[in-house]
Amino acid sequence: AQESRGLGDVYKRQMLICGSLATCAQDPDPYFGPEKGKQFIGLSGNIVVDPVNTWSVATTYGQFITDQLEMGFGLGLAGGEDLDTVGLVAAKANFFVLKAQTSPYLGLTGGVAFTTDASDTAIGGQIGVQHFVTERNAFFVEYQYLTSADDHVSQINFGISNYF
Repeated sequence: AQESRGLGDVYKRQMLICGSLATCAQDPDPYFGPEKGKQFIGLSGNIVVDPVNTWSVATTYGQFITDQLEMGFGLGLAGGEDLDTVGLVAAKANFFVLKAQTSPYLGLTGGVAFTTDASDTAIGGQIGVQHFVTERNAFFVEYQYLTSADDHVSQINFGISNYF
């Protein structure tokens, strides 16, 4: 009888441990900082897949409209061998699939690229992943495709974001 009671106690303890682990798994990840109303500033560069031998740098400012949807705008510069240096002004929205320390996202971008003698509008989309190193700082990598009436760009963007 004594041994049976001891095994029952072990079983009860396993139930308590499993129950508390299940509760912990449902709690939000403490490293995911953004929530509705949080703002961010980002800095990014890229590797251009097509056309080759071009570059760009950009900064982005925005805010989380919901806990998983961020919207913002960016300013940037681009140039290269076959490309006059251009300025970029863009609006961007990203939807984060998971609310976790590492989260994939899907997004849309629209903007205007301009040189001293011309301008061109472009629209496109991106798919990426963002990883929070701390509650306020994250790095991201994304594939982006942009198209305009005359051209297209495929690029891999990478950068950092600070949330406040």
